[in-house]
Amino acid sequence: MTGLRISSRPLGEVQVPTTCAHLVLRAREGDRDAFTPLMQSFEGDVRAICRRFTRDDDDAEDLVLESFVEAYLKLDQLRAPESFGPWVKSIARNHCRSWYRSQRAIPDPDLLVPTLHCDEGDEGYDRVAHGVARLSQDH
Repeated sequence: MTGLRISSRPLGEVQVPTTCAHLVLRAREGDRDAFTPLMQSFEGDVRAICRRFTRDDDDAEDLVLESFVEAYLKLDQLRAPESFGPWVKSIARNHCRSWYRSQRAIPDPDLLVPTLHCDEGDEGYDRVAHGVARLSQDH
């Protein structure tokens, strides 16, 4: 993808092509405006990855933003600037996997046992207290 032409900008009468690698190098040097076309070029791919994992537009959008923020903050760790596209997509997949694991850890409210509300002296309270007293130390 080294020859990927993202945009061109006028330089007098000459059009200078801007590649991913060139934009990454400019962003690493502190040119914040250089990161915007990188985001715009790969936003659709990153959004598709996140949408496929979450099946929810709001969660997907959060993951897209988190992925690009991480990519921006870790640009100096990208070994091959021409590989920005695959690299940012792998960041997105990792964020999605973490999101997915965190979602599985949240119990389904429909599966939760309803809370028993009773006061001391009620028949239900006495039965529960008796059952708890019979439990072994391991429980």
